[in-house]
Amino acid sequence: KHGADNAAVFTNLDLPEGWAAVTMTGQTDEEIAHTMRTVAIFAAPNRNEGMCAPTSEAMISGCVNVCWTGGGPDEYLKGRAMIAEQDNVEALRAAIVSTARDIDTRPKWWAQKTRDWSDWFQETYSRKREVAELCGIFEELL
Repeated sequence: KHGADNAAVFTNLDLPEGWAAVTMTGQTDEEIAHTMRTVAIFAAPNRNEGMCAPTSEAMISGCVNVCWTGGGPDEYLKGRAMIAEQDNVEALRAAIVSTARDIDTRPKWWAQKTRDWSDWFQETYSRKREVAELCGIFEELL
């Protein structure tokens, strides 16, 4: 059931001129990385995700995430993504279209915002920071 719902999100999107929906199904890791660097919006109609690798990769790549509430996005994407009510296909579709229109209206603002989000994510979830936090925990235990 959910697969059909997810496909419905991308059917008949009323995107502005010059925009197109792109699927990454069946792409290699290299192709996905290239796609992430070339698209402006990453839509993730996933349910109850924790720390979702695709949305993380999208943020690092400079994409605007558009996703549903529930799980990880509520925590780590809050204020850094366009989030629609869980399982509300129309709300997610509307968020995708309105984000595309807003990017067309304010491209410089969005470019700066996505750079800021990417920098925040890489700093907040960096390997160096994680190692330092784990070392601190172990030092306290010893």
